[in-house]
Amino acid sequence: MNEIETYPKEDVLEDDYPVHFDYCYVCDGKVEISPVGGGATVRDLKRALQVSEVKRCNMDARGFFG
Repeated sequence: MNEIETYPKEDVLEDDYPVHFDYCYVCDGKVEISPVGGGATVRDLKRALQVSEVKRCNMDARGFFG
């Protein structure tokens, strides 16, 4: 069985939460780099990536920094 690993402080973001271009987010369990920004929201990111859930990405816990 494939289980999606979870990391601390990766909260689900509400649709009206602002997102930033080139930031990492966890989208449907996969780390993605945002292609939208400049006033975009989670709703826009969901539409752009065709995903249903967006969470913060805890890059430190995921080992991106060492």
